[in-house]
Amino acid sequence: MTRQGLRWHRSFRPKSRGVYVQVWGNCCDFWLGRSSQLYAEEGPFVLQQQQQQQQQQQRQQQQQQQQCLISRQQQQPRGLRWLGALLRRLRWRRAAAAAAAAAAADEEEAAGAAPAAAAAAAAAASGKSSSIEMSVLQTQIRKQA
Repeated sequence: MTRQGLRWHRSFRPKSRGVYVQVWGNCCDFWLGRSSQLYAEEGPFVLQQQQQQQQQQQRQQQQQQQQCLISRQQQQPRGLRWLGALLRRLRWRRAAAAAAAAAAADEEEAAGAAPAAAAAAAAAASGKSSSIEMSVLQTQIRKQA
């Protein structure tokens, strides 16, 4: 038995050309004279090696996928991330302004609201309102609810 668990023959001498094959039990030893490497097939050691190689390949694939995700995130410029966040905020503000305008219109119909609130709601609907006006409208909506 060798270190790798393969059976070996004392009188074994590799030929310079061709392939020498010896079969004992479930272990096949292939000696390629030119490359001077021992290939074993159908042995427990080989099965362990194949499993280890598959696990290593899976780990490498996972690491490559993680590195790809990280590199994509790093390649995306900060300006684009900032712009995306700004667009999300603007969408939220537009939705809040539309809700505020609808609430103000309901308010005006029900109780005859002040003209300033109607003007603020109209300005919010047009997108020209400031953040202070938006916060005032939000507080009014919360008080009503």
